[in-house]
Amino acid sequence: KVLVDGTASMQADYPDIISTLLKKRLQLKLGMCLPVSMDATQMVAMLAHELGFFSRGTGVASARFIRGVHQWFEARGQNDPWLALLAERCMSNSGARRWMFRLGWLMIWVSLRPLRLLHWLCRLISAETMRQMVYRADDCAAQLAGSDAMSSAITRRSLASLTWSVTHDRIHSQSHDRLPDNIPLLLMRE
Repeated sequence: KVLVDGTASMQADYPDIISTLLKKRLQLKLGMCLPVSMDATQMVAMLAHELGFFSRGTGVASARFIRGVHQWFEARGQNDPWLALLAERCMSNSGARRWMFRLGWLMIWVSLRPLRLLHWLCRLISAETMRQMVYRADDCAAQLAGSDAMSSAITRRSLASLTWSVTHDRIHSQSHDRLPDNIPLLLMRE
C-alpha cells in the first residue's frame, strides 16, 4: 500500500503492531516533494534504503517495539499530568494544604526517577541496534543504486525536507484561507 501526501518524507512501515508481528500490510508513505526534487537514480536509492529495513525480517518489528517503548517512557516520564496539577495546587494554596500538595508532588517526582533511569538504559541498549539497522539499509541502497547516487539522494532529501518545512511555515503564516495549487512544484522553484 502506498500513501501519498504533500510532504518531503518517505517511510516504509507497518501500520500497527499486529501487522508488524504478522508481517502483513506493509505501507510506504511517500511525500510528493521527493519525486519532484530527485532524479530516478536518487529515488531508487531512497526506496532501496527504506525497503532495506525489511531485508532482515525482524528489524522492523524490533524498531517498532523500540519506538513504542521510547514513546511510552517519554509520555510517562516527562509529561506527567499529576506533576503539573500538584505544582499548580502548590502555588494556589497556602498553609497545610500547600505542604500536602508539595509532599504529593515530591512522591510522584521520586517515583519517576527509576522510570527515567530505565528509559536511559533502554536508549543505551537500543542505540547500537538502531544504528546497525540504518547502516544495513544504507548498504542496501548503495549496492542497488551506487554510493554516489545514495549520497546525492541523502543530500537532496535533506534539502527538500528543509525547503518543505520553511515553505510550509510561510504558507500557513501568510494565508489561512488559500493554499497553492501545487505545493511540490512550488517547493522545487524555491
